[in-house]
Amino acid sequence: MADRRRFNDDSPSEVIFEYLPFLRNPTDWERWSREIEGFSRAWGVWDYVDPDGTEHPQKPVKPDLPNPPVIKEFPKRRAYETSEDFQIRFQEFRFDREFLNTEYAMYLERYRLDCQEYSSKLAAYTKVMERLSQLNIAIYATCSGTWRDCITDQSTATPQSKLRRLRESIRPRNLPVGDLLLVDLPVDLPTDLSVAPSDDPSADPSADPSADQPADQPADQPADLPVHPTVSPSIDYSGSSSVDLPAGAFKREKRRFIKDFRDVAAEHVTDWETWTFDFLVAWDKCDKHDPRVDDEARMVFLDAVSKHSESFSEKWRARIEISTNRGAKPIRVPALVGDFRAALLREQAPGITNSIWRKPPKDGQERSLESRSKSADDQSQRSDGQNQSEVEFGKCPGCQMRHRVKGDAWWESCFVYHQLSGKKRVPSFFYVTMASQVQVEDWFRKHPRESEIAEKWEPEEGMDTYRRQAVKDLGW
Repeated sequence: MADRRRFNDDSPSEVIFEYLPFLRNPTDWERWSREIEGFSRAWGVWDYVDPDGTEHPQKPVKPDLPNPPVIKEFPKRRAYETSEDFQIRFQEFRFDREFLNTEYAMYLERYRLDCQEYSSKLAAYTKVMERLSQLNIAIYATCSGTWRDCITDQSTATPQSKLRRLRESIRPRNLPVGDLLLVDLPVDLPTDLSVAPSDDPSADPSADPSADQPADQPADQPADLPVHPTVSPSIDYSGSSSVDLPAGAFKREKRRFIKDFRDVAAEHVTDWETWTFDFLVAWDKCDKHDPRVDDEARMVFLDAVSKHSESFSEKWRARIEISTNRGAKPIRVPALVGDFRAALLREQAPGITNSIWRKPPKDGQERSLESRSKSADDQSQRSDGQNQSEVEFGKCPGCQMRHRVKGDAWWESCFVYHQLSGKKRVPSFFYVTMASQVQVEDWFRKHPRESEIAEKWEPEEGMDTYRRQAVKDLGW
């Protein structure tokens, strides 16, 4: 995480939205506040963001220009004054003038050094204020409407005051400390950790368990069975967990993955996009970090997609072979699935030729009469035969990304809206950025009519019931 946060001074402010989670409920506070602290420390402004701190950035004071010295008038010879007395007074005047000029030159040099120090401090202060402004925008943008109302007044104009107000709202002081420890250990333990009978060659299900029992042992007491070592999960509090499974567990997991995938591949595939999602779900169940399982998954995937496109399968087999011979980083399954989905979209999109979009003519660019008539005919044919429920590949009004858009109901095919509303499951290979979520929320805020229609829409299948209920509880 530290390597990903090495930002340059000219990094855009939108970069922070790629890593910050969304603060929707109290359980998100721990991770969200840690991310804010991480960015603040990486940018060197944590002392001004810490809700327990009291420091504030101080603007440097510009040094004052020293006043020039006041020199006396040139002495004149007095009446009845001898030449020796006048020379003495003249020497005193010259020494005083030289001393004042030297002192003024020292003040000017001190002023020059102070100006250089002021310039460096002002540049550092400006950079700190810019980063605090970016954090201020990020804090406000990544809070849901429930918590955003707490940080809209003038008393929460700084990131430090916003964090302090959010912490007081999410964690009231009158609650005991034990109730505030919201720890969620993502440990997924298997339900059956024993070795399967097929993994133990000495196990015979048809044998009588009481055949080899001693004569003095009661009939209702089972014979001594081989005791397998218990499994103790090793918990990593960084967010991942690992479980030391027995030797046969990998075989069962691998067989279960192959069986699930072969069941899907044996069916007659009519919707290849849905099939790729089912494949990724099956791949996600297996030990995808094991290179043997990953290699087998790639081969099984390429064998299956060869039914749809033999050229695609041969192209990726050649790439995998070249990558293996060079000893490069192995190609993962999501990369294959993503390229295959892109090929499916290119087949469905009429405006794509050889992966190059045909850009519309610029303003003022003349078109031939033949091209104009052809464009008008195509437009009339589309307007006559096109239904609003048809899906076309284009720019989504909500997330501002290019994907398949279903007529006026763009939210039915937008993964970002599915993630926000919880109405449909988002594929694991699709990463929903925080910036795209903010864009969708801003679009619905500007178009309340579409927000009402999208809220009434209920998908026929694929609904994420648990996430949808959580979103409703938050009042999104």
